[in-house]
Amino acid sequence: MSTYAVVGKGVPRVDGKAQVTGRAIYCGDLFMNGMLHGKILRSPHSHARIRGIDTSRARKLSGVRAIVTGADTLGAKYGPMVSDEPALAVDKVRYVGDEVAAVAADTIEIAEQALELIDVDYEILPAVFDPFKAMAEDAPQIHDHVKNNIAFGKLFQWGRPVEDLTDACDVILEDNFTTHSQIHAYLEPNCALATWGPGDHVTLWASTQGPYYLKQDLVKTLGIPEHKLRIIKPALGGGFGGKRDLVEPGFCAILLSKMTGRPVRLAYTREEEFTVTRHRHAMNLRLKVGAKKDGALIFFDCTNITDNGAFNSRGPVIVMAAGQSLASIYRLQGVRYDVKLVYTNTAAGGAFRGFGNLQIRFGLESMLDMIAEKRGMDPVELRLKNAIQTGYNTLDKKQIISCGLS
Repeated sequence: MSTYAVVGKGVPRVDGKAQVTGRAIYCGDLFMNGMLHGKILRSPHSHARIRGIDTSRARKLSGVRAIVTGADTLGAKYGPMVSDEPALAVDKVRYVGDEVAAVAADTIEIAEQALELIDVDYEILPAVFDPFKAMAEDAPQIHDHVKNNIAFGKLFQWGRPVEDLTDACDVILEDNFTTHSQIHAYLEPNCALATWGPGDHVTLWASTQGPYYLKQDLVKTLGIPEHKLRIIKPALGGGFGGKRDLVEPGFCAILLSKMTGRPVRLAYTREEEFTVTRHRHAMNLRLKVGAKKDGALIFFDCTNITDNGAFNSRGPVIVMAAGQSLASIYRLQGVRYDVKLVYTNTAAGGAFRGFGNLQIRFGLESMLDMIAEKRGMDPVELRLKNAIQTGYNTLDKKQIISCGLS
């Protein structure tokens, strides 16, 4: 038998000792001489047009070193799937907490005082918070280029058409399921420290899960040549998907450092983490399941109306992955999945461990419990009877080369 250095042996994490002894360095632990502190001004309105921003009073406050608004940016939008989100609002705000301006000051307290002195002239617009109402013809239009606020919509069909399979079923159950948004609540808030150095070389320390994704978005939104931007990822105090996207501390810290010529650190408060960061998407599911009297599953039929929030983030791929999970675990003859991802005037949903699977699993596994109860079967027996097996090809073309269920 071969002897392996790692396989079959207990190998300590390379960063484990530093973390449990408190020696790990996180972004919030970093300090540089001359460092300024940043804060972000956020919209108090769910939907409003920005008619003007007056920063003159804030600039006169002693200790304020720079203020940046959307007018100071390129206005470029970013997003991992669809570029629909400005790093700072330019024309209007789309949810309570949307980023309007950022301040760099000698202390956090001075930066917070400066935010109160910035005057924003808002034209308040009608807002919509329910994805069903957002699809109505007379609903407020959150993005000008999107009709009926439907950011993404598609009908997926795997295997045989569901309508052709209903006669083969002895039992068909149908029900509605609703899941709510959920916050990651990682221990370390989002944080970034930036220096704009000689020759326009930029270094950013950021609490990010995806430094390469972050670099792509910063290059696009700031117009920085890729070779002049270096991103350093210190120890990460949790992420779970919530730190995959560009978040405004990094963007604003870089611009403020450029304006001041000094390092700028910007960290979210716990309140900001709960109100403006990415969260798990809330989904509204209509599920129909068809089965034989012996418990053999025939089809799944699902309609999913998902609350996208104000921006896309990874919403399209998340709802697609959610649908594919319907066809991935059980042996079936057909699956239909009709999904609409809908803009609303709430904070954007995004990546969250499970990537759409958990919402679907909640509804589907509840339905299987109901099928088992109706057929007088043990719920575990029902699942094992229908579980995929090694060598099985799922309806969505996945090849199962190994399976612990079989």
